[in-house]
Amino acid sequence: MSGVALSPEQQLLVDTVARLVADHPVAPPPPDEVLAVDEGAQRALVEAGLWAMRAPAALGGAGAGVLDTALVLEGLARGPIPVPFLGTQLALEVLAPHAATQPDVVRSLVAGGTGALIVSEDLAAVADTGLAVDWRPGAVAVGRGDAGVVVSATAGETIAIADLTRRAATVSTTDRLEPLADAAAVGRTDAAALVFVAADLVGTMAGALDAAVAHACDRHQFGRPVGSFQAVQHLCADQLVSIEAARSATWHAAALLDAGAAPDAALAAARVAKAWASSVARQVTEAAIQVWGGLGMTWECPAHLYLRRALVGRALLGDEHVQHARLAATPVAAADEIDEAAEPADQAAFRRELRRWLDEHAPRAPAPTRGPERAAFWGAWHRSLFAGGWMGVSWPTEVGGRGLLAVYEAIVNDEVGAAGAPPMPHVGFLGRALLHAGTPAQQQRFLRPLLDGTEVWCQGFSEPDAGSDLAALRCRAVRDGDAWVVDGQKVWTSDAAWADWCLLLVRTDPDAPKHQGISALLVDMASPGIDVRPITQINGDTEFNEVFFTGVRVPVDQLLGAPGDGWRIAMTTVGYERGPADVGFSSRYARLAAELRAAVDAEPTDDVRRRAVVEAEVAVAVLRAHVARSLAARGEAPPGAEGSVDKLLAARVEQLLHHVALDLHAAPLVGRADDVLGEYLYSRAATIAGGTAQIQRTIVAERLLGMPRG
Repeated sequence: MSGVALSPEQQLLVDTVARLVADHPVAPPPPDEVLAVDEGAQRALVEAGLWAMRAPAALGGAGAGVLDTALVLEGLARGPIPVPFLGTQLALEVLAPHAATQPDVVRSLVAGGTGALIVSEDLAAVADTGLAVDWRPGAVAVGRGDAGVVVSATAGETIAIADLTRRAATVSTTDRLEPLADAAAVGRTDAAALVFVAADLVGTMAGALDAAVAHACDRHQFGRPVGSFQAVQHLCADQLVSIEAARSATWHAAALLDAGAAPDAALAAARVAKAWASSVARQVTEAAIQVWGGLGMTWECPAHLYLRRALVGRALLGDEHVQHARLAATPVAAADEIDEAAEPADQAAFRRELRRWLDEHAPRAPAPTRGPERAAFWGAWHRSLFAGGWMGVSWPTEVGGRGLLAVYEAIVNDEVGAAGAPPMPHVGFLGRALLHAGTPAQQQRFLRPLLDGTEVWCQGFSEPDAGSDLAALRCRAVRDGDAWVVDGQKVWTSDAAWADWCLLLVRTDPDAPKHQGISALLVDMASPGIDVRPITQINGDTEFNEVFFTGVRVPVDQLLGAPGDGWRIAMTTVGYERGPADVGFSSRYARLAAELRAAVDAEPTDDVRRRAVVEAEVAVAVLRAHVARSLAARGEAPPGAEGSVDKLLAARVEQLLHHVALDLHAAPLVGRADDVLGEYLYSRAATIAGGTAQIQRTIVAERLLGMPRG
């Protein structure tokens, strides 16, 4: 899947709409009234050429893409500015195939006229009497009827709906236009309409969260900003994760339409985006009222404007239940199929070469879970990958890599997961620490054996009293001549039982502030004084270990970086560890989702379980779109705080998948040996390993939302 990164022109478009929104603040109208259309905002949109940007250039429009239009919709809903922009874009989309026969209607919209959508469960079954949403007097109401027939009508009597930022009217007469005989054109029209409503929902949710966070930072209780309270921070962080995921799915679907993707793939992606946005819109806007507290229950507070808008947007063109029902008969995987034709030729060739290699070399037998057999299996897989040229493809050639861009690492992880092969050995984030902080001598000594699998590494970070609060670690190292002497304990150390080396965090300056007195050592696990004790996990695996250090001497030239650099090195390491794209989880989740779909298709099952599988498929497709967008936005830069959003979303999706798998396969619960139970049990670690979900929420709240530290 190719990720969406905004072009400079698109970012300028986003900034332009943001300025317009800032210039037109919105406050709730008096009770029992709706907001009047903001004439100034509508005029500004017309003058900027944005009002009918999707209209053909020959009729005075800009012929803008679906993504460009979605960006404007998102920005306006963030206001939420009361202008009938959504309805106008939807009307133009349905009229587009008839622009040649209806030029006067299109020109009137370009000049500032308004359109509205005739609402039904989907873009189908529009009767002679319907409901037009986002309407104002004189609007042209447009919808798609049965068999691809476009209907056009003048909206009539105004009626009340929950949304105070939009108007609705009845439609009593229709004028049937020429049928849309091209099924592909019908599918593209439906997909674009779904994307536009999803974009409006994304903006609505983002505006609600913006307002809630601003209030939480300004409001004080118990002598502190409400936004510094962990419960409030975590509530807001969860909503940001939902919004960013909805944004990624919506942009992905829009980009597919702009790229001329196959209609089935574009429509599936649009349904995924609308399903996810609908499923989280009510939750996000309800949470905003919770953050406002008692003020959120007052008419004067803007929070209910967003909630009302979300409720109507959720229902427009069908809520998540409707989309799930449609997707139950459609391969959801079509929404995130890799379009190799759209990939650069060298990347597509690399992918095809890797697929051929995996077909021939990937182990098919399950990996052993304990003891020497486990170590032997993973060692052989590591060496096989290196021999094939697939380990560290973005690492320098002088240490055994291929010197390629980071996107090739993502392709490797993606294809390995999609093939159902064992995961890539976890050396990338440890290697990054050496690449960022190691001396030339250290890099020459350690990187090649780390990469080719002749030396196995583990990561000695967590301690019994320093897990989430890693800076509280107490394992100490004291300088003694030409060595550091280490005493202390580590825990949850993966693969330590057969590791040759350990990247170890130790406290070297007990008098310094806790984040500043930490250093990183490269420790030979064969050193005298090291005692490794395996820990059996709840699924029976023995990956984890306790490691005890008693008077362990580490040569001074095995200090990584300078004394006190340990915290910076650790954050670099865990930054690479937390991204689902960097460890290939998203494609592995996609494979599991496909297996769940095959299971429900293979034998009769109730609709509840079938819908649960579709919900899981949607979540995976959303994650895939988000991972691709994250990688595109990051480029060659190291991961930042945004990686915490990725990790929270990935953990949410992983645990949902295994909940559905457990519900679908009851066998493990009655004693039969089955991988389903073991994998479900292991999935509980998704919100613990690599930094707990609670720590990630705090990072999101403080570093991305700008909420004050608690």
